[in-house]
Amino acid sequence: MQIKSSHGLYQVFFYPSLHDCLTGTTQDLKDPFFIIDEQVFALYQSPIKNTPGFDIHRLQLLSAKEQQKTIDTVLWLISRLIKQGIKKTDTVIAIGGGITQDIVGFVCAILYRGCAWRLIPTTLLAQVDSCIGGKTGVNFESYKNLIGCIYPPQNVHITPQWLNTLSIDAIDSGLCEALKMAYLLDFKSFKQCKELAHLIHQHDNIQQLERGADFFKNLLALVKNSLKIKQDYIEQDEHDKNLRQQLNFGHTFGHAIESQSQFKIPHGIAVGLGIMIESQIACHLGIISNSRLQYINQAFNLLCKKFYSIAATLNTDALLTSALQDKKNNGQNIVCYLPKEPNGVQAYSNRADVFKTYLIQFLSTLS
Repeated sequence: MQIKSSHGLYQVFFYPSLHDCLTGTTQDLKDPFFIIDEQVFALYQSPIKNTPGFDIHRLQLLSAKEQQKTIDTVLWLISRLIKQGIKKTDTVIAIGGGITQDIVGFVCAILYRGCAWRLIPTTLLAQVDSCIGGKTGVNFESYKNLIGCIYPPQNVHITPQWLNTLSIDAIDSGLCEALKMAYLLDFKSFKQCKELAHLIHQHDNIQQLERGADFFKNLLALVKNSLKIKQDYIEQDEHDKNLRQQLNFGHTFGHAIESQSQFKIPHGIAVGLGIMIESQIACHLGIISNSRLQYINQAFNLLCKKFYSIAATLNTDALLTSALQDKKNNGQNIVCYLPKEPNGVQAYSNRADVFKTYLIQFLSTLS
């Protein structure tokens, strides 16, 4: 898969195994630097250490938590890399989920005014969405992703085998983003994605889910389909001026829910809740039918319901304050994206007090 960017073309490669993925990432490099989510390294230390070109002295582990996604972490990481002798001609290998990608991509964008980097996304959320498009950056004070730039990796290297140790909450988080992406394309894709989510959840004990060949085959197909949908948006509007903003479906209130829950609600789940809120608004305005609203809610309810008790306790005014800080807003109005029929979204802007009524109504249904 080849992605067009203002920085040049970059490739997304898919592999059947961890070994192939790691080897394919580094085989043409000499002495790359590795920056790895510390939890990923703990789980996959052996295959990573056996990767061609791996040197323990050119490794930096990263605590990939939302609270660490700050400019202080960026400066700390730059300092560590300089002390370890990184040069502008070196290539950085980032291994981890979306937070690792955000931090490492931003560091590579500003260090020496640009260092080459390659990405191995290890979460479903990163594989279906954030690994392409080049967005990097960190939070600032209470503002999410305020400081950053568009700086895509040289290549992206994907295998669903990283998902073998992913928690079901993390898988559900990725499924929420995949559902969002599918709705932008067409309703048929949305229904297929919903059916896959139900298939995964049909097991009595999903924490002990048997992750066999069909599981990985289905998720790989989901990843490829999601990336193809996103590719069309980012190639037409790489710098997020108009069309690409439709990918923020669910994110205005999703980011607010995520931050106000102190990140107890994962990003993708929060986006799913945000989509449910925005769908409720769309139905109230007559943009979608009540039957379409119920179908959307049914899809996301399966993935989000275990977090309803946390979401129900969130303060409405605090959520609106967070939503007012969203980068998409226009003046004093909150901007979000509402679903249409048969598919797709449209921008909607209104005052915070109007949205407050919708939020109160939605949160009351969760308790």
